[in-house]
Amino acid sequence: MQRQKLARCLRAMGDAAGERKELKRAWEEVLGLREEQGRDAYNEGRILMELARLALEAERDLEEAAECIEEALACFRGTHRRRTADVLCLRADLHEAQGDSAGADADLREAAELYRLDDRIADLHRVNRRLRR
Repeated sequence: MQRQKLARCLRAMGDAAGERKELKRAWEEVLGLREEQGRDAYNEGRILMELARLALEAERDLEEAAECIEEALACFRGTHRRRTADVLCLRADLHEAQGDSAGADADLREAAELYRLDDRIADLHRVNRRLRR
């Protein structure tokens, strides 16, 4: 997933448009690989997470962010606790952007439990700080 790495480099350089372009290309490549090699749910979920994050940061399209988040959750739920928790934190950000603090808190509580089960102490503390606000 070289395009994902390139997208991260572009993000570090402050090039959000370039990052989005590379993530979209990575998404197209992953979908194309489905036909040839089968599904790569983990990388699909990672790309979807980044596309959702970009949409949220740009305050561009909350519907697009919501779609990406739900698809990413479907990729990770039941197989990757940490990534599921990461996506739940993104969905909490979406809920906050929509003015739904109860939805955000529910997602953060679920994420905290998943981080606890996975011994992700720093992530657990980060989420608990958000819940105390």
